[in-house]
Amino acid sequence: MNAIRHERPRDSARIDSVILAAFGSMDEVKLVQLVRARGEAVLSLVAERDDEIIGQALLTPIILKPAWPAPLRLFGLGPISVAPEYQRAGVGSSLMHAAIEESRTLEADAIFLLGDPGYYERFGFRETHIGNEYGVTREFMVLELREKCLRDVRATAHYVAAFGEAGA
Repeated sequence: MNAIRHERPRDSARIDSVILAAFGSMDEVKLVQLVRARGEAVLSLVAERDDEIIGQALLTPIILKPAWPAPLRLFGLGPISVAPEYQRAGVGSSLMHAAIEESRTLEADAIFLLGDPGYYERFGFRETHIGNEYGVTREFMVLELREKCLRDVRATAHYVAAFGEAGA
């Protein structure tokens, strides 16, 4: 059984190891380290089994440019990492469901992510008309937690600067 909880300060080295194993590169590790060092995480969740961290999901703020006049609380989900030996065992799904529920608790209006539509559509994510700083179309997806909150928005979504700086 997997337990999902909030990241603690003493977890960072173990989380970094999971991210490196999951992605096979330091880019995502550097990204999470920068976000952590700058205090920019809205939420960092870990999956644990037998006191071992086996997964992590990170949420950061999304900023619209040009600024949108209506107040919106938008999050970006990613990276989401699962140790290779626990992939395809429901750990990623558990992290996704927990991240969505925690975002509802934090009164987020919507969650954006860049990822495989075939995987993320099952969680309710859909292609969006909102642009993004990477120019990605089909893989840039949104889950509106407050129905139709983005209907009239004409802007580009931007992640925190660490995403561009870390190379992820």
